[in-house]
Amino acid sequence: MVAAFLGSLIPLITNNRFYYYDDTQAGAFGIWFEIGSKLNAGEWPLFSDSAWGAGNYAAEGQWGIWNPLILLIGWLASRAANIVVFSTILKITFLCLLAAGTFLLARSYKARPEWAAIAGVAVTLTGFTVYIDAASWVTGLMVFSLLPLTWYGLRRMVIEDGNPFFALAPAYVLITIGYVHGTLMLVIVFAGLLLEAWLQRSRRGAVRLLAAGVVCGLIAVAVYLPGVLTAPVTARTGGIANSGFLTTDLTGLFTAWVPGSLPQVTGWWGGFATVPLLYVAWFLPVLAIVDYSKVKTSGRELSALWFVGLVSLALTLAPSDLGPLRFPIRIMPYVSLALLLALSVMISRFRMPMLNRGRLTVIAAILLAGLYLGWSQFPSFRMAALFGALAVGASLVCSWSSIPHGAGRLSRRRWFWPAGWSW
Repeated sequence: MVAAFLGSLIPLITNNRFYYYDDTQAGAFGIWFEIGSKLNAGEWPLFSDSAWGAGNYAAEGQWGIWNPLILLIGWLASRAANIVVFSTILKITFLCLLAAGTFLLARSYKARPEWAAIAGVAVTLTGFTVYIDAASWVTGLMVFSLLPLTWYGLRRMVIEDGNPFFALAPAYVLITIGYVHGTLMLVIVFAGLLLEAWLQRSRRGAVRLLAAGVVCGLIAVAVYLPGVLTAPVTARTGGIANSGFLTTDLTGLFTAWVPGSLPQVTGWWGGFATVPLLYVAWFLPVLAIVDYSKVKTSGRELSALWFVGLVSLALTLAPSDLGPLRFPIRIMPYVSLALLLALSVMISRFRMPMLNRGRLTVIAAILLAGLYLGWSQFPSFRMAALFGALAVGASLVCSWSSIPHGAGRLSRRRWFWPAGWSW
């Protein structure tokens, strides 16, 4: 959490308003202030017939009027002496919560502490989380920050017969924030854990999970039903269409490990993102050192992880409009979470004891392919892509070379072309 906190301060070095832009400035803070003002006046912020455009706060959903955390944030916002400082502290707090939840979730899948910590820090530094959710779409940041903690609580309830409170409490807060993509991903986590319980023949765990799902479903009905019932008289559209707006492609996703790569994502900025929106982590090529035959033997206990990862990837590649759901790139943080969790678990438990020539060739091919695709997407940004790829290659070499002899260093007998690197 300390490392995540320090990482969150980096954007503030050159821009002290980094965490107060766009939707945070134009929408979220105004909502919080209105909630706080009504609470101070002894009113419940349920409906206002004098509000311009959207006085039906229950139907709006994202007002969070059933959420005690949002009510507290609103009360504090109405008393904040400095709006920018308040928003910055709030968002950094959620980033630290995201790091902690990811660490606990990785540990529950038996990742080593150091790799769980790496995943926890890295997930707060992914491109979409930093440049979109943290900078602007704060409700997206909130639900994403709560999902790993909720997932951990649910899995502990299913696998270890843990206290349901530690699953239902964060689930309640997540759902009542009202950001539908977070609730959708929570449903997917439920489905993945149910699959995991079924494959491990844990009938008791499956029953407990279904009971928790009923409770969460009733909460979701209370939050989203007013919006569904009023949808015909709103500007929300129906049907499935693809305008290409805020969608992703496989080329952009393949360069998720290349620092500084600008993917072809059409948005308000034009045809190409002006920031590395799809960046996940520079060390993703180490997935090439995993012994996937061992991963296969442990597929049952990791089934929820694979399920969430594959479904979130499919949703990220979906058309731009799926009924009222727009902008599939919103799911990119969850793809990053699943990928970093999988990496931390597989490197901890299933890495190769020896890096042979073939594995080194694969890693080199990944580096070269990423460099080429990063350049081909945005040729005028070639120097940044080249520097990023070279930095990643040098970092990987330094990391492997620094491992003590006998556990990862190059064989001294065949220094010119080694038969393998042992771990």
